[in-house]
Amino acid sequence: MDRRAFLVRSARAGAVLLLVPTGLAGCDGGEPEPDSAPTGAPALLFTSDEVKGHVHAFPMSLASLGSPPAGRVEGPTTSTLGHLHTIALSEAEAYQLTCGGTVAKETSMASGHAHVFTFSLANGALADGDGSRGDS
Repeated sequence: MDRRAFLVRSARAGAVLLLVPTGLAGCDGGEPEPDSAPTGAPALLFTSDEVKGHVHAFPMSLASLGSPPAGRVEGPTTSTLGHLHTIALSEAEAYQLTCGGTVAKETSMASGHAHVFTFSLANGALADGDGSRGDS
């Protein structure tokens, strides 16, 4: 069984090894393998800092870390108090995460404020592909 198949099967089984992204091969300067994870694949759910009494969440698929679509990982946060924000990580920042790094990024402005997400493999909660927590 190859590494990708092992990680996908482990992810579906809820194994702890899910925190090892499929793009780890890119850490040595080589190119990561193309991403072929199915839609609804496991994700890491990140939570923003608290601003004006609330937080937002942002699910990031494990597959997108290894091979960011269009060179970046971006999308909307969850909606809280009637608004949401957008956030984007460059391809280099996504690779930095796969190599164990930490990336702090500010969201877009909405309702007069922005949030900061601190992305690292250590602080992402395992989630299902739809962004819901996978441990419930």
